[in-house]
Amino acid sequence: SAKILRSRTGVFPQNQPNTKGTRLADLYIFAWHEGQDQRIVGDWQFHVIAAAALPPGQKTLAFSRIRAMAAPVHAGDLRHHVAHEAARLASPTA
Repeated sequence: SAKILRSRTGVFPQNQPNTKGTRLADLYIFAWHEGQDQRIVGDWQFHVIAAAALPPGQKTLAFSRIRAMAAPVHAGDLRHHVAHEAARLASPTA
């Protein structure tokens, strides 16, 4: 399994302490590379998952579970997909 989300304590945005060790993002982007040359953008897969959909307090998540939670997004579509997911989360019906 991949180490993905270590909840941390410390000082974060606006110098506010994160003493609870909670996740600080609304969306997480997981990247997976297929192939040998990591410079080839087309070999990368990205999975965008809302923080609320991730298991609370869990520090690792198998890539098979990530794939089951979110379809792969190619690099060229990532910006649009993140904007769409962020807008969905901001919607009062999200």
